[in-house]
Amino acid sequence: MARVHLERLAEILTEEPETKASEIFYMDEKDFSIQLHQIGYSYGNDEKQLFSNVDLHVEYGDRIIIYGTSGTGKSTLLKVLSGVYPATEGKVSINGRDVSYSGLRYLRSHMASVLQNDYLFKGSVVDNITFFDRSPNLELAIECAKIACVHDEI
Repeated sequence: MARVHLERLAEILTEEPETKASEIFYMDEKDFSIQLHQIGYSYGNDEKQLFSNVDLHVEYGDRIIIYGTSGTGKSTLLKVLSGVYPATEGKVSINGRDVSYSGLRYLRSHMASVLQNDYLFKGSVVDNITFFDRSPNLELAIECAKIACVHDEI
């Protein structure tokens, strides 16, 4: 079990950072909205599309659930929505501005997702929230726990 945790930790720490010259993207949080316009995705050029023509509009403070049977593309759609995977068709935008040119960090800082293969490391909830920081900011950890609805577990 410890080996799995160490392998995952190594995977996270060795990941290449994304960089874009136009990464600066600021706006009032209350004005935040994200749109998917005719989004499609396939894993390869010769692969059948996993989904296509997806339209979605999410306003600041909205919470959505994407559900369906196994293999229908729920996790992949979330990865496209957060910019982990690029859409093979369509456009993801924040307030009408295409995130492929700017705004991936901003987008990710304003959304959260729980995927089927997410894991907790062995340790406390605070350890997992703070990534085992030796001097954690407990106030921030509690705020994060409240957002995730797990603050009663601390």
